[in-house]
Amino acid sequence: MIRSVLTLTAFLTALPIVAASDFKEPVQLMSSGQPIDVEHEGHAAPFVGDYDGDGRDDLLVGESFTGRLRIYRNVGTGVDHRFDGFTLFLDGDKDGCISPPRGTFRPQLVDFDGDGDTDIITGNRYGDVILFERSDSDRFLAGRTLTKPDGARLRLGDTTIPFAFDWDADGDLDLVVGSNEGLFLVRNEGSRSSFVPTEREPMEVDAVPQTTRNLSYCPTVADWDADGLPDLLCGTRDGSVICFRNTGTRESPNLTRADDLVPAATKDEERGGMARICVTDWNSNGRLDLVLGDSGAEFEKQLTDEELAEREAALMKQSDLLTEWTLLFRKYREAAANRVSGPDRSALWNARMRDVRTTMQHINHSREVARRQVESITAGKQTHGRVWLFLRKP
Repeated sequence: MIRSVLTLTAFLTALPIVAASDFKEPVQLMSSGQPIDVEHEGHAAPFVGDYDGDGRDDLLVGESFTGRLRIYRNVGTGVDHRFDGFTLFLDGDKDGCISPPRGTFRPQLVDFDGDGDTDIITGNRYGDVILFERSDSDRFLAGRTLTKPDGARLRLGDTTIPFAFDWDADGDLDLVVGSNEGLFLVRNEGSRSSFVPTEREPMEVDAVPQTTRNLSYCPTVADWDADGLPDLLCGTRDGSVICFRNTGTRESPNLTRADDLVPAATKDEERGGMARICVTDWNSNGRLDLVLGDSGAEFEKQLTDEELAEREAALMKQSDLLTEWTLLFRKYREAAANRVSGPDRSALWNARMRDVRTTMQHINHSREVARRQVESITAGKQTHGRVWLFLRKP
């Protein structure tokens, strides 16, 4: 069973440095010698954590166009991160995508249910918060949408980006939520193992509710100035990263705006806007660094021979699955029109029909996976979505 990683899912500490000039020149993270780039619509959303329990921090990168999550496993060391391609996140018998697509999968690897292993949470475009629980066999269960005490969906605003953290130090995880509507806090009235959300409340900075629209906040909680109190860092639409320092207490935080850690992106640089951030001690030197995903410049995508072959294979699979589903559906309709009578024969008939329906559902899901694969391998005008590393200076 994979144990939760305290340094990434709870309380992070660093030396007291906050100014943008205290970073080294940002560099693009690479995989197999090439810049990591989600392409299509951009909106790369990184998170750093030990995904597979091997003691090395891996890189998770969410996409927007298909709502997928890439897993870049670290084949280097704790200091020397090296990535050699990615696999796609899978949950249960599904493909691990969030719905609807074109809503960035912004992952957080965190022990959300207090059972000692790490789960994954993300928001989506509709304002849902989706939890992928890790089972006892280290597999992820199908994603489920968090609900209110009355059973209704927990909808938290346009393009929700949640970050789980014990904001009020009462022993359970709350949600700090960024969205296109501002910054909000959802308190947990349940326990460490049972999330019972309150209604969202605007978070205040310098006593002013942060309900400014269209900043597209991406929040992360970390003790950035090493004073023992959690601060709030936010990536924003223009590519800047803002630090809100906690000048209150551990139980009752009071946020004050500090210097911007990273300035807004400009037209003269390669880095783009829509900053999606993760705070981590990348080089294990005791100082926190920033990993930032962006949405950059447009470019004309040309497919390689390998990509063309992959797309053709996915198209063939789509066609084969449609043929298989059509034949099965005909048999289903014929069987439905010739229903047998008698208690024993009827029970057998019902069981067979149930099996056929289940098979049809699995085929439909496979068709959707193939469709998304075809959609993800397209030529034409696209947007870079790269991942940048901002290391602190010594």
